[in-house]
Amino acid sequence: MVGVRWENFEDRPADFEKLAKMLIIREHPDAIPIDGRGGDGGVDLRWESPDGLVVFECKKFTRITSTQKRNIKRSLSNAARHDPIRWVLVAPVDPTPALCDWFSNQLAAEVPFPLQWLGRTWLDQRIAANPDIRRATLDGAQVEVFRAVAEARAETDYMLTASDFVSRAMTLQNRANELSPSWNIRWDTETQQLIAAPKTGAAPDEVHIDYELDFPVDEDAQATRRKYEEVVAFGGTITIPPRYVTSISIAGLEALGLEPGPGSLTISSDGDDAGLPMPATLRITGGGQPSTRPLQISLTHREKGTEGITLRGMDSTGLLTTRILLRRRRGQQAEFSVHLNIDDGSGSKVPLSTIDPSGLHRLYELAAGIDADRTMEICFPTDRLSIPITMPAEPEFVNLRNLVGDLLAVRDALGLVLPVPHRWTRSDERNIRFAAQLLRDEPAPLPFPPQLRFTQNPSDHLELSDKLKTDGVSMQISDESLPLTFNGVSFEIGPLWIRLTKLHLEGPEACRETALAGREVECVFTPGPDSAAVASLSPFSP
Repeated sequence: MVGVRWENFEDRPADFEKLAKMLIIREHPDAIPIDGRGGDGGVDLRWESPDGLVVFECKKFTRITSTQKRNIKRSLSNAARHDPIRWVLVAPVDPTPALCDWFSNQLAAEVPFPLQWLGRTWLDQRIAANPDIRRATLDGAQVEVFRAVAEARAETDYMLTASDFVSRAMTLQNRANELSPSWNIRWDTETQQLIAAPKTGAAPDEVHIDYELDFPVDEDAQATRRKYEEVVAFGGTITIPPRYVTSISIAGLEALGLEPGPGSLTISSDGDDAGLPMPATLRITGGGQPSTRPLQISLTHREKGTEGITLRGMDSTGLLTTRILLRRRRGQQAEFSVHLNIDDGSGSKVPLSTIDPSGLHRLYELAAGIDADRTMEICFPTDRLSIPITMPAEPEFVNLRNLVGDLLAVRDALGLVLPVPHRWTRSDERNIRFAAQLLRDEPAPLPFPPQLRFTQNPSDHLELSDKLKTDGVSMQISDESLPLTFNGVSFEIGPLWIRLTKLHLEGPEACRETALAGREVECVFTPGPDSAAVASLSPFSP
């Protein structure tokens, strides 16, 4: 490849600056070019490196005289106002020993940061490594005609083997990607579509997108509009359906003769993962109620918008997802929202049955504490936020908190392995609440209607039948253990004292006749309408 005649840029400084910027951005994709038409302040590009700001200044000089030295010195003085950690001069001339002494010793002594010179050799190397940039900025139409004719002739030759096809396909693919310094072009064989995507380090003016949207007054359109405005302001991703997209214009594609086709428009904000994941805690305070215990979360995503940032994360169970919206302007209120995936555990990264109930209880405790007159307190490693809560508590969260608390009490007291169910059945709720209440040394109603069946000898039954009243009979039994199940796990609790009131004997006349005949009587007692069946681990008072 013929070398670049950098002298041709002497009368075209803007063209050299554009070329140099494209090469630098290819090396540092997140470098930001500065439009110097109104004065660039000694900065043609700025790159926020991991160590700090690096400033690039592009000069079209192919030789350095006293005039050029004064020009370079003036640019350096202007750049020093930005407090960079390094200043880089890009010019198509390699320094002589004398220039090295001037640049590295005399000029560098005037500023507190190091200087770097990228000269003609560096530019030649980068041009050779980036043929797409060379084609877009240096090669003339005549060279392109010769190349096109040669490739057209090659396509008329016979292909003798499959490797000939692969070789030509790769050649055409490489040539397609040299059409633009900012866009990669490829053919998607599955969809039969031409796919264009920005290259890493693409020049911003080449990938600039203009679009127009139109949102009617219907509910769906206005919901999409609100979501779009939120993404623009605070970051995120949204796909806008084609019916709301009236036009799309992409500068770089139009320069290649490609027009964006009709379809949806996906807008995604810049992400910033610096310092993530970040630990934080949530708790609810105020409202005349005790504060909830802190719930640990991990913030894993940060998105930027025009008015602020959005932080997203989750708790240790994976069931609670959080969203914290922070506005840039000082004094503006932050926003906070949570989402619980509690229906069937499908939002969890792991099966719900493997989640530690204690972590789940802390989660439900936080959710149950939400109330309109309370405050969500968010603690970061170096900061703290207090956000007023404007929505009321959801009743199901209170119920779930209590259920998981009962589950923990039974598990810990009896040493059982009790997995959390995806769905709480009524039987699970009754059994776990009954067991937890007993273990707290509180009388508890039996979780199922009692039925007593026993056999009596004739004399005992006749004595009993004489004492039966029309409103039923009360009994107390002891030393009985009840079998229970929870989420498929069977266990027993006892021995218990059980008090039964207002039981009715089934078929009292038939039972009495059997006793009068001198035969044993099978007695069956069932609860009446106002019966009560209460169990306790301690004896009842007389």
